[in-house]
Amino acid sequence: AGQTLKGFVELSEIYSIIQNVVKYINENYSSDLSLPYLAHKYGMSPGYLSRQFKSVTGVGLNEYINISKVTAAAKLLSESNLSVTKVSELCGYNDSNYFSTVFKKYMGTTPKKYSAEKGEKIKTGSGTQNGRPRRVAPTASEQAALRSDFENKISHTLRCPSFSAKSHVCECLVFINAHIYAF
Repeated sequence: AGQTLKGFVELSEIYSIIQNVVKYINENYSSDLSLPYLAHKYGMSPGYLSRQFKSVTGVGLNEYINISKVTAAAKLLSESNLSVTKVSELCGYNDSNYFSTVFKKYMGTTPKKYSAEKGEKIKTGSGTQNGRPRRVAPTASEQAALRSDFENKISHTLRCPSFSAKSHVCECLVFINAHIYAF
């Protein structure tokens, strides 16, 4: 029983650290998010952090960093008049061509096309904001439904005996970035 409790405490500490890493990535997507930097920041070796991150989330650290950056970029492209190059810089990409490649991988379209088509993808209210259609936030009941759906997905994922459901976890991470924190 003592060994099981010790393992649970260690696992709990790892989950807490990974949760902090995810929060840091989401809040600092434009800064240095290299594996060596994050490992040093959280007092782990790069290999150990990488393995633990993937073990806990089911998604590789670099993949999650890209998901976070692309989510932020999509929000900037849909809510501003910034160029794709400027958005790529603001999201921590030094090469706008690489940014476009990564963006297309996760969003299914190029940043330029996404920016041009955003008016069709956004709910619009009356009037505009900065020459763009005004984004209408979900109602309280829609937000509650989104949170409930997300919590059910995460709960199901955490109950899985293994974390082999990478696409399911990735879908959850994209879901929370795109829906819960978008407004």
